[in-house]
Amino acid sequence: MTSALICESCGADADELHPVRRKYVTIGSWDQEAGERVVDEVERWCFSCLTQYPHEPAV
Repeated sequence: MTSALICESCGADADELHPVRRKYVTIGSWDQEAGERVVDEVERWCFSCLTQYPHEPAV
């Protein structure tokens, strides 16, 4: 029996998962500066999530 690969971002079944670190992007406004924050935890994402959400590859 093969184990299913589940994307940790969207929860979809995947043929292949890629290790990434999630990146949170803040858009600037009159009372808040723009910025980015990358989390330390490594997640495994499907290709679709890689194309849609900000992240950094985990090496």
